[in-house]
Amino acid sequence: MKNEYYQKFTELKKREPKRIELGKIDDLEKGIKKAITFSTKAHDIMEKAAKSADTQADKFIKEARAMQKLKSNVEKQAKELGVDFPKNIKSLMDNLDANFESIIKLRKSILNLK
Repeated sequence: MKNEYYQKFTELKKREPKRIELGKIDDLEKGIKKAITFSTKAHDIMEKAAKSADTQADKFIKEARAMQKLKSNVEKQAKELGVDFPKNIKSLMDNLDANFESIIKLRKSILNLK
């Protein structure tokens, strides 16, 4: 066992410490600073995009809720008059409802990331 330790010590002793070139240290420092600059810019861009998306989501949700309420009123009136609700409007409302659900889910996901 003593022999194993001696062998390891001898191997380590034979290895000469390698030198780090000063130029590489300068390159490393510059690279780190460059990466931090990219990170800061990316953070700022993403933060602005999130704020913009949140503003648009607010506008969409407000408009979608108003249209959902209006649709209910129009459907009620159509039923009272005995006329069919236009199919193209029903299709558009289905699309609006799907978008509404999608926006709500995305917003919750984003809020969970913060």
